[in-house]
Amino acid sequence: MVARVFSDRGGLELYTYKLVQGLLDLGHRVTVICNKDETKEIKGSTSENLKVIAYGDGKKRKKADAMRWDLLYAAKTVKEAGDFDIVHSQHFPFVYQKDNLVVTYHNHTAGRLSQVGYPMEKLLNQLKMQYSTAYRLRDQYDWTMTRKAAMRIFVSDILRKDFYTTYGIDQARPHAIAYPGAGLAEINTNETGSQVRDDRYFNFLFVGKGFRKKGVDTLIAAMDLLAKRSKANFGSPMPRLLIAGVKEKLHDELYRKLARLEGEVRYLGFCKDMAAVYGQAQALVLPSKVEPFGMVPIQAMQYGLPTIVSRVSGVSEVLRDEVDSLILKDHLSAEELAELMARLMEDTELYARLSAQARSKAQDLTWQKTVQATLEAYLEVLKNA
Repeated sequence: MVARVFSDRGGLELYTYKLVQGLLDLGHRVTVICNKDETKEIKGSTSENLKVIAYGDGKKRKKADAMRWDLLYAAKTVKEAGDFDIVHSQHFPFVYQKDNLVVTYHNHTAGRLSQVGYPMEKLLNQLKMQYSTAYRLRDQYDWTMTRKAAMRIFVSDILRKDFYTTYGIDQARPHAIAYPGAGLAEINTNETGSQVRDDRYFNFLFVGKGFRKKGVDTLIAAMDLLAKRSKANFGSPMPRLLIAGVKEKLHDELYRKLARLEGEVRYLGFCKDMAAVYGQAQALVLPSKVEPFGMVPIQAMQYGLPTIVSRVSGVSEVLRDEVDSLILKDHLSAEELAELMARLMEDTELYARLSAQARSKAQDLTWQKTVQATLEAYLEVLKNA
């Protein structure tokens, strides 16, 4: 298993951790090759079947230089570590010549924002694709990796279509879809984890670091519309936005855009106790423009939080609009997003129904299914080797 960081935190990292844990629980031997190891142990697994090799030198490098370093040393470490039945890259490009390479893709192609962003974002992304060394390297590495892989595993079909279209891959070429499981390791699904709330506010939660790719700019515009609507409805709660994963900084872009919503925005910063974060909210909103899957929504749904996600997010493939979530059809429309948010605030029957179905859906999205889909892909590679 080749990954940049071996850890049980984050999105890609948690996916890799849970996959390795599941393979070990089934009795398989796994070697993890990574730049950095942040995992002290794999809980509940057979440790003698796990070997972790971290090759990182600990020095900070510019993005393009770090990519070149990883490309060189990951390949070197894999070659020296032994002869493996399967070499599985967690979207980690490296030179590998054998026919047993499996790749799980966790990020969209470098040019994705050129397809789905606002006009200025599209232009900026196109310029980066032309002039940024890091963007060009990533595009080159993704092209090479996608062409060489014996099996491509994607965390959503939206992501698969992006890669197959961008790099001209025959739609019939082998691939598998292995959706992530609901992310938190331990949870009491009989409780919401809710804390005491101020009835004057309806708390919408956003979790993530990406300002543009996660659609925070669209969310801010929707909040502005929603606040005006709520003020016109005397006595109704005011919408408040909770932002986890971003610190409040006076001069950053996010703060400047949120300044006009002063008093209706609360920064939670980087949070380790996500159960407490979800407990403060009444709904989750993630109007992403670029989102291969999006594990935050299904994490929040474990706590019964009604969730709004965009149609271009991979997670929308496993959700049902108006049944267990609300799906934003136009991810660039603040007006449509504000209307969906208003429905959660004003329609108590809809809110209660989505809350109940959210828990049920989250329980159905398990890491065991992720592991099983991955094993089936492995067997296909070994059968054709």
